[in-house]
Amino acid sequence: MTREGSYDEFIATYKRIDRNIMYGSGGRKLLSDALSNNDIASRIKIANKLLDDGADVRLGNPLIIYRRAHDHDFESEQPLLRRIIELGTDINRPLNKWGTPLIALASMFRFKGSVLIPFYDIYFAQDDLNLSVMSGPAKHSYSAYNQIQKIAKLRPELLRRADAHLITHNRPKLTDAL
Repeated sequence: MTREGSYDEFIATYKRIDRNIMYGSGGRKLLSDALSNNDIASRIKIANKLLDDGADVRLGNPLIIYRRAHDHDFESEQPLLRRIIELGTDINRPLNKWGTPLIALASMFRFKGSVLIPFYDIYFAQDDLNLSVMSGPAKHSYSAYNQIQKIAKLRPELLRRADAHLITHNRPKLTDAL
């Protein structure tokens, strides 16, 4: 119901006690399914209801799950992203397949880089954003910054912001081999 249904369908069957229950063969959570709901308005309302009821954003990797949804309105979803981060999800936690949440976002190539800016605004406002986090299989592991360099032709604004973030936060420029 959280992955495909409307908010009203969700509310009809939801019990507050369900908010952190893991289910299914993959051990998914309701919040993960809510964030992958393809109806933007339902995604926002269901996820906010779960957060209001205490869903734990530190379980799983909700920022990576977010990329599963096919449709996005990054401006209207910006407050939800901010809320998930403020509630304590790890913005630097990578998944081998996608890298860090910022890299997972940037690799959503079906969207122009300019429409991702509302989410970039949130990520780069975080003092603890770490662009040196490594991800990928051990022998092909790259830092988030190196991954940004690799897609810079498609995401020049992302590289500009990454460079500015390193300077603003007094961090050395990362020079991974490309």
